Amino acid sequence: MSGEAGVRARFDTGPVGHEVVVSGSVLNRTDWLGQTNYGNYLTNIYTPTLLAGPGTPVSSFAEGKSDFLGLRSVGVADTLSMMNGMLQVTVGARQQQVIANGFDPASGLETAHYDQSATSPSVALLVRPIKEVSFYASYIEGLSPGPTPPAGAANTNAVFAPFKTRQYEVGTKLDLGRFGASLAAFQISLPSGVVDPVTKIYSLDGEQRNRGVELNTFGEVAPGIRVLGGVTYLDARLTKTEGQLHDGNHAVGAPGWQSNLGIEWDAPFLPGLTATARTIYTSRAYVSTDNIQSVPAWMTFDLGARYATSLAGRPTTFRGSVTNLFDNRYWIGNPTGYVISGMPRTLWLSMSVDF
Repeated sequence: MSGEAGVRARFDTGPVGHEVVVSGSVLNRTDWLGQTNYGNYLTNIYTPTLLAGPGTPVSSFAEGKSDFLGLRSVGVADTLSMMNGMLQVTVGARQQQVIANGFDPASGLETAHYDQSATSPSVALLVRPIKEVSFYASYIEGLSPGPTPPAGAANTNAVFAPFKTRQYEVGTKLDLGRFGASLAAFQISLPSGVVDPVTKIYSLDGEQRNRGVELNTFGEVAPGIRVLGGVTYLDARLTKTEGQLHDGNHAVGAPGWQSNLGIEWDAPFLPGLTATARTIYTSRAYVSTDNIQSVPAWMTFDLGARYATSLAGRPTTFRGSVTNLFDNRYWIGNPTGYVISGMPRTLWLSMSVDF
C-alpha cells in the first residue's frame, strides 16, 4: 500500500526563477513465504541431469509472514533558473525512514527489526549554451532498504540493514525537435549480495561500484521512420569484499556491454499500419564472485506490426509481434548468482479499444 502527495510552486526573485517542490510518500509492504527444499544433485545447465522426481523434501514450512517493509520520506527541492533557462541549478534534500522487520514464517515471531532514517542531499547543474544542446552534472544520495534473500537461500527470511547509495552523473543532451541524443557517464556505489553455492546462505559480500557510459538516440530520422536505441558500457566491480578476497572482480550479473535498437516504419500504402523491429545484445556476465563461472553473450531479434483503425466509431489498435525471432537459446545472469533461461520464440497478439 503506497501513497504520495506534494505541492509545486513557481515564482521569481528578481532575475532568478524558482520552481519549488515539496513532496511526501509512504509505502508499506508485507511479504509472505512458504517453502519446500529438496536435496542437491550434480547437473549442468547445458546437459542437465533429469530426475524421475524431486525426491524427499529436506525441509519445508507452510506459508507465513516473512518480513515487513515501511518507507517514509519527505523531500524539498528548488530549481533556480537564470538567463532565460540557459543556466539552472537544482538543490534538494530528502528525509527518509526505512523500517524493516523480519519474521519466522513458521512461528510468526519477529526475528529482526531495523528502524533507521537519514537525510540525503541532491544537487544538479545544467548549462545550455544554445537551445539545442545542454550539459549537466548531478550528485544524489538515497537510503534504500536492505536486499531480500532470494527463494532457495538458506536464510530466506533474513533482514539486512538499509544502506545509502551515492550516484554521480555528468552528461550532455542534443534536442533537435524531431531527433535527439544523449551521452552520460555515471558512478553508483551500493552493497553487493550473493548466494554461497555450498552453504546457500545469502549475504552482502561488500560494496559494488558501478561505473559506466551510456549513449541514447531517439526520434524521426526520415519521414515515417523512427528509431529508439542505445548502448551502455558498464564496469561493475566488487570493492571492500570480506578479506579483500574478491576485490576488483566483476560484479555478479552485470554485463559489460548492453545495446538495443528499435525501428518503426509507417507504411505509406496503408495509413495506420506500422512495422516494428528490435534487436537486443547483452555481453557475457559473471555468476560467481570469484569470476570463474559466467554465462555467454546473447542477442535476440524481434519483429512486429500494429494497425490503428476505427471499429464502430471506436479507436482500435491491433498488434502482433514475434520475440526472439530466431529462437536463440541463452542464459541471463542474475545479481543474486542464479541464471535464468531466456524466453524462446514467442508470438504475441493483442487488440485494444478506446471507450
